[in-house]
Amino acid sequence: MKNKTLAAFGLASALVVSTAVTPVTALAAHTADLVRTEMTITKQNNKIATNATNIGEGKAFAQLIPDAQLRAAIYAYGFVDSDKGPLWDPQITIDADGNVTVNGPGTENPNYNGGFLWQRDEQGSGYYDLLDTSDDVNAVKDVLALIVQLPLTRQNGLGITDLTGIKNLVNLRVLDMHADQGAPHAITAIKGKAFQGMKQLAHIHLNGNGLTEIAVDAFVGDFNLADLYIENNNVTNFDALQALKPDCNVKADWDKVTGWENGINDLASKLGVPTKPIVAGNAANAIEFAQFKQELLLKQAVATQNVSQAIAAAGLIVGTGGLKDPAVVNAINALNAAKNSGQYSQVANLLAALTTAVNNYKTEVTKQANAAVNKETVKDGDGKTNVAKARTALKNALKANSANYDQLVQLTAQLNNALAKTTVNKYSVKLATTKTYHLHKYAQGQVKGQKANGATVTATVNGKQIGKTKVKNGKFKLTYKQKLKKNQKIKFSVSRADEAMVVHQTGTTTRKVVVSPKVTATQFVIKKQQVAGKVTAKKGATIKVYKGKKVIKTIKLAKNAKNQTVKFKLKQKYANNAKLKLVVKNTHENGLGTTTVKKIKVQ
Repeated sequence: MKNKTLAAFGLASALVVSTAVTPVTALAAHTADLVRTEMTITKQNNKIATNATNIGEGKAFAQLIPDAQLRAAIYAYGFVDSDKGPLWDPQITIDADGNVTVNGPGTENPNYNGGFLWQRDEQGSGYYDLLDTSDDVNAVKDVLALIVQLPLTRQNGLGITDLTGIKNLVNLRVLDMHADQGAPHAITAIKGKAFQGMKQLAHIHLNGNGLTEIAVDAFVGDFNLADLYIENNNVTNFDALQALKPDCNVKADWDKVTGWENGINDLASKLGVPTKPIVAGNAANAIEFAQFKQELLLKQAVATQNVSQAIAAAGLIVGTGGLKDPAVVNAINALNAAKNSGQYSQVANLLAALTTAVNNYKTEVTKQANAAVNKETVKDGDGKTNVAKARTALKNALKANSANYDQLVQLTAQLNNALAKTTVNKYSVKLATTKTYHLHKYAQGQVKGQKANGATVTATVNGKQIGKTKVKNGKFKLTYKQKLKKNQKIKFSVSRADEAMVVHQTGTTTRKVVVSPKVTATQFVIKKQQVAGKVTAKKGATIKVYKGKKVIKTIKLAKNAKNQTVKFKLKQKYANNAKLKLVVKNTHENGLGTTTVKKIKVQ
């Protein structure tokens, strides 16, 4: 195994960042002063001192990431996720000696081994050699795909000026390049589709970079962006916001945003379109204005027969998904063909056809989204299932003043996928008795449904719980906490907390409490071990004879008896003064009615 040693890592202070995918305030504790000045590599006992900025010079790495400073930053600061399972919301801490600690407030994983790319190299990964010398573009892409966070804030000794190729970090979640805290970055422009394909990218922080231009399609295809920080820059055109979802947290220079919004309203007035209210410092409003502008530009292009402008605006309105729609594609192709062949007489009709195709696509996407929202609502369960979460996200997107059609397509697909994978488990509860009697002290029965064992059975009267138990082997026995009364209605329910992809639908049955059948026992005497008397009881009722507390005889009725004589024999004779007691009791099925003959006459 090749031996590699990192040296001369200056750390002015500890570094704490978060790799959470959701919007987090934890990013207020940004990266700190990690200064990488030199790397010493020992290879087969030959020490080669090299400047970190030379890594990958002239090789595949340089082809993918042209900016040498960015290449150095990726190797020195690229944080790699664990290959032994996730640690949600990890906190990365680096002390002044370069010791890295990773822990987090979420799910703990003692085997978590996330760390920086150079640390993996120390463990024998061979990443440095691969990045520095390989001509294999795909192999380098595989390494870049490991990186989930790039913390480049404050004094880190690297001045990055070009983000070209950043999209090769396909699993990056956080790009933190604040330059207003000391780092010498100078990203003056963000090119078109700069982050396309980075589906995990949630946070972009570019404050203080001297930005002057952001291409209108810079954020196209980045549906999950939660934070965009572009304050303290020189941007005056914010058309790029049109690709963001309505709830994206945008931090910008709002005085410049307001001027841009006023310009859009001026265009609307010229086109005879109602203007929108200016809401200074409101991210959702700015995103809505960006989308509104593309609608205006399409309208203007149709009016002026500007084919190029119409096609560009239409593409931004419908998004990447819309540019695959056959009707939109055909309309654009027809316009390009007419333009290229000089057949300008057809342009007006073709522009109208493009407008129709765009509107039809928007209508169809919205229709499918609404259909998904209204589909199989039972699978929302308790509101915590995957379906419920996906449905809420899609509803919120539909409520936005200006729709992001790529986002609607994505969220609709997510909801439909969740619906397809989610099952509904319907429970049913069957009581062992056909009636519930006032003398009952418990209920028992069976439960049917997926995962019945462990489900909870409750009994309630007027919403008040009077009993609760768990199902075992598909059966349950539930003890009442209070005596039952005539005409009470008892509701028996079986339920279980919903899971991500399983809705456990509560099963119920209701019983009205009735009076237990009356039991009687009269004229009981004992003659020469023979017991005889008249009883009123149901089939299966027990008759027990006691001497003190000891049961000396038990029989069961073979059929219903109504003031009928029963006879049975004891094992021995008893004296006239023997204290013998008799108890007749109906079964649970027949209401547990009971009567007692406290003293039987012995003749």
